[in-house]
Amino acid sequence: MIFKNESDVRTFLKSKIPYINNSDQMCHYDMETKDSILEIKVRKKEYEQWIIEKYKYDKLMKLAKNKKCFYIVAYESKLYYYNLKDIELKDLEKVVMDCPKTTDFENNEMIEKINYVLPKNKEIVYDTNNR
Repeated sequence: MIFKNESDVRTFLKSKIPYINNSDQMCHYDMETKDSILEIKVRKKEYEQWIIEKYKYDKLMKLAKNKKCFYIVAYESKLYYYNLKDIELKDLEKVVMDCPKTTDFENNEMIEKINYVLPKNKEIVYDTNNR
């Protein structure tokens, strides 16, 4: 399966994880179960290491409270996922980059954003072509 958009990822996750639901449209995360929240990003390019915007990281960690907090990056047939609660803040490299203000909307003006580089040793890769 090739993930072309977030809807593809949602459909796939619903087929694999019992009792997973979409979050509210204006929520800061995309899906949830009774014990976890999930944020999904679909990328058109593969990178050596994935990043998460610091603002997004801070928001997710605050909203997760006692739940697990998964950040999922979909690229082609692969899901790269991280339980953000298993990553210590000291293990996140902070980088400042020029990034589009938004990725899926018309306002793609470039602005400076603070991001964290997600550590490879905390990455779990699920390749749908090998299942």
